[in-house]
Amino acid sequence: MTALLILFTLFIVLLTYAFKFKDRKPIFGVYAVPGKWYYLKYVVFGALYYYRKYSSKNSAAGNDGRAGQGVKAIADPADMERAQPLSDHAKAFDAIFFISSKSENGKGVYIISGCERRPMGMCNGLFYIGLPGKGLLCSKKIPDTVLFGAEIGEFGAEGIKMTPVEPMKKWNISYKGQMWYQNDPSKFVDVDFTGEWTATTKYFDFDTDLYPATVIRSIAKEKWSREYFELLKTAHQSHYEQFGNLKCEFKIGEESFEYTLPSFRDHSFGHKRDWTLMYRYAFHHIFLEDGTSISVGVICQPSTASVFEAGWIALPNKESYPVKWVDLKLYQHGEGGQAPKDYAFQFKAGDEEYTVQAFDAIFFISSKSENGKGVYIISGCERRPMGMCNGLFYIGLPGKGLLCSKKIPDTVLFGAEIGEFGAEGIKMTPVEPMKKWNISYKGQMWYQNDPSKFVDVDFTGEWTATTKYFDFDTDLYPATVIRSIAKEKWSREYFELLKTAHQSHYEQFGNLKCKFKIGEESFEYTLPSFRDHSFGHKRDWTLMYRYAFHHIFLEDGTSISVGVICQPSTASVFEAGWIALPNKESHPVKWVDLKLYQHGEGGQAPKDYAFQFKAGDEEYTVQVLVEYESIHYVSDEWDARMVERFCKFTVNNIPGRGVSEFHYRHTDGRPESVAKNDPEWYRKMCHKI
Repeated sequence: MTALLILFTLFIVLLTYAFKFKDRKPIFGVYAVPGKWYYLKYVVFGALYYYRKYSSKNSAAGNDGRAGQGVKAIADPADMERAQPLSDHAKAFDAIFFISSKSENGKGVYIISGCERRPMGMCNGLFYIGLPGKGLLCSKKIPDTVLFGAEIGEFGAEGIKMTPVEPMKKWNISYKGQMWYQNDPSKFVDVDFTGEWTATTKYFDFDTDLYPATVIRSIAKEKWSREYFELLKTAHQSHYEQFGNLKCEFKIGEESFEYTLPSFRDHSFGHKRDWTLMYRYAFHHIFLEDGTSISVGVICQPSTASVFEAGWIALPNKESYPVKWVDLKLYQHGEGGQAPKDYAFQFKAGDEEYTVQAFDAIFFISSKSENGKGVYIISGCERRPMGMCNGLFYIGLPGKGLLCSKKIPDTVLFGAEIGEFGAEGIKMTPVEPMKKWNISYKGQMWYQNDPSKFVDVDFTGEWTATTKYFDFDTDLYPATVIRSIAKEKWSREYFELLKTAHQSHYEQFGNLKCKFKIGEESFEYTLPSFRDHSFGHKRDWTLMYRYAFHHIFLEDGTSISVGVICQPSTASVFEAGWIALPNKESHPVKWVDLKLYQHGEGGQAPKDYAFQFKAGDEEYTVQVLVEYESIHYVSDEWDARMVERFCKFTVNNIPGRGVSEFHYRHTDGRPESVAKNDPEWYRKMCHKI
């Protein structure tokens, strides 16, 4: 009786809620959000889902639309694994896909093979190889994938072939034909590839193994009708996935290669695959160096589920878990058709939350005084997809002035190797985690005091840590973070932005030991140095209004990183930093009295100014005099204008050198006079031509 009373009360509460509130409109008219009947629909469909799942366990519903939502299409794995008979529908299909990848000495190796069988010997097929030193190779017809001549019951055509050997355990993969280089589309090469794929996990069936709440949530958000449930049935596709290893040998021209790669595969089949029903999706297949494998994403098929979170994770201990939620909002990323180049997201599987990173930036600053003058070296790289990065290199020397890497004020560089920091002569390589990096630059630089004068520079350096790292996620002085958040106007949207705009960032002090040649002149220095590493959900420079940061190396061995950030969507006044003392102690900054609006608000960064900050029990007074100043722009659209200043500092009467960076939001875009020199493939991708 008590249970019935509780259920009745719950029903009345849900009914009252539903009548009281109006339905919210879908985002952009596409992405459904919970409506007034959401919770009632969640309960109703949840009951239906669990009934189907447990009353029909291990039954075979077939491919006519009765499978899914807890019910298998085919019970026997051997029958699932074979090429499925194509239905009589014009859009009948049977599709498989293999993705393999691993790191090799900090670089990436990638192999993709796929085939979607269609009637009458046609299929959609593709083959990719990505290799360090070669870039990405694409099968001959890409971007077209329509291939002909497929044999009945086979996956592949025109050189691509994938054959099941042992159900859910082994496949053979081969490719024989021409491929073209993405970095030189006119260049074709003969490729002969053979590989054996072996399973390392059980298969994960989307019909039955998805986390129930993800399925129930997605259906409860939609507007229900008889037509909707009919579409839910007719548009259904069965789909399963599996992780394994790909052992392969291949020749590219006359060069031979051999790899064993962690790998993913899937198999999809059903009555039909109608791509016109699919609006968008974003999926990620990830192989971590600890042996973890992940498949995770979000699907938007408005006729059935406009926000469908899905995936699973396979751990090194052989355990696997379905994904419980994914916080990637499709409408926030590339809704206009440009896939995001800088983003990240979180998901949960089992009891663990995971953050998936897609932006990665490092920065090195080194400086000291020499006979009353300053020596400065800066190297930076913000890695972006498709071999593009924002990179820069500066050298400031007594008697020579400031030298700038060839493209500055532009920083858009091409040809970055997979997994590397740098391109076009700039290179930064981790050697030992949190202890050692190698830095190099080889190329032309121009003199700021004579911009028409270029000189060849060959630089090598070894960076060694002298402090522990300082993590902005955990090591900032708590009151500075609390103050910054408490000042802002709170709302649901604000806290959502606080989450999605977050970047993880850590810093470390060390020494840079370097040798370099400028023309025929040789130089050798050991300099106190700073480095940082930033990554996270995304780096959207359009959110940043201003900041002013200072990296200071005092003659008594003290090192300081201190500044103020203004990102209005999250924290318009954010004081941050830390100090490393000669006795190896370090302290977070407690407050900074630098008011950004008082210094260069109109776009002209100050060259003679001062401020105070407190760290530990000590207050510090910082005086700044700018020796050199350079401007460069960051992001592919020049969204950020960086005023890089090479400075003489005095802190509590102790002299030092370092760098002050003032950031300003830039809205005029990247000029065509600069962009016209980009590679043709990139200009086409960005719709510049």
